[in-house]
Amino acid sequence: AQAFARHDGNSIRRRANVATYSEVYHDFPYLSESARGVMSSGLFENEGYFRMKYYDFVDDVVPERFASGQTNGNTTNFPLMRYADVLLMKAEALANRNTGTDLEDACDALDLVRGRAGLAPTTAGTQEEVLAAVRLERRRELGFESHRFFDLMRWGREIAVEALGPDIASVWTGDRFYFPIPQSELDSNKGIEQ
Repeated sequence: AQAFARHDGNSIRRRANVATYSEVYHDFPYLSESARGVMSSGLFENEGYFRMKYYDFVDDVVPERFASGQTNGNTTNFPLMRYADVLLMKAEALANRNTGTDLEDACDALDLVRGRAGLAPTTAGTQEEVLAAVRLERRRELGFESHRFFDLMRWGREIAVEALGPDIASVWTGDRFYFPIPQSELDSNKGIEQ
């Protein structure tokens, strides 16, 4: 929630990812007031934010899918790869390469993602600014999709410590945090080492 509240404000993307108790209670299209009653029972009012990504609102408004005031589970398909992820990977790769028109092309890819979210084009111009913009965009756009940890490991120790706090520094000794090469790969290729 922090990534959205501080930078995106009340954007379309923030509301698609997280919702406040008030938004869940007042703004949702509940089929039955008894469902709203569950929200007002005091069970949820101290939660702060609710994860909304891939929540299927149809579960709450179609009688055939609505059961006993609340629905169980979620019938929304979870995407394995999204076009936004591909565009952000492209932007990151171009910004890292940084030859010719790479920075402009990276910004174009980044702006496609930002434009879909209803945001203005990026103002990043230097390589470091474009990389920082891509990192922030990945955090916001791909929230709750299990990318953040792997992004931080790929971006290196300094960025991970900044994001996760100083405690991570005590267990992270190298520049990057790599997973071990599987033993089956080491056994089949004598040219690589752990």
